[in-house]
Amino acid sequence: MYSLGQLFGGLFAAFFLDTFGRKPTLMIGAILMELSTALLVWSPSFGVVIAARVIEGGSIGFLLLGYQVCAVLEDVTHG
Repeated sequence: MYSLGQLFGGLFAAFFLDTFGRKPTLMIGAILMELSTALLVWSPSFGVVIAARVIEGGSIGFLLLGYQVCAVLEDVTHG
């Protein structure tokens, strides 16, 4: 489930990066991570745990893609 969330998170993150830029994409990833952590801490059932893991995977997709773009831009601009 975690990898499935990463797959779709990365796909959606690419769209958000092109549309809104790097900083809003990283903010969305951070908010999704906080939401999934809160769901994991206070999960009343196993289904909520699975949903939280998918959301957490999606947030990792957003954060990883955002940081990769940051690293590439830093290499390009600083030589």
